Amino acid sequence: DQSNAVSYEEFHTYFAKKKEDLARKKRAEAKEAHFVKNLEGAFKLVDINGDGDVSKAEMLMAIQSNYKIQEMLGIKTGGVTTEEFEKIYAKVDTDGSDFIDF
Repeated sequence: DQSNAVSYEEFHTYFAKKKEDLARKKRAEAKEAHFVKNLEGAFKLVDINGDGDVSKAEMLMAIQSNYKIQEMLGIKTGGVTTEEFEKIYAKVDTDGSDFIDF
């Protein structure tokens, strides 16, 4: 209001909203951390030789043999064509190195 003073109600409303915002932010951060943990686990499954990089061969083997990887990539049962695989790999290999790192 225009009184240049903060009433208890204004104070309470302001800090209740801040508390809700903080709780929402913490939930979002926890959700993101959970997602990253799951993503890292999936990456380790695909990184067959454990060198920290996923090669085309490792990715292709994972796509062909792991239905959860297929689901994550939106691949229908039955696998992918070479062309489809190249498109998927190119999207993930953002630096064009022919390896994917975490």
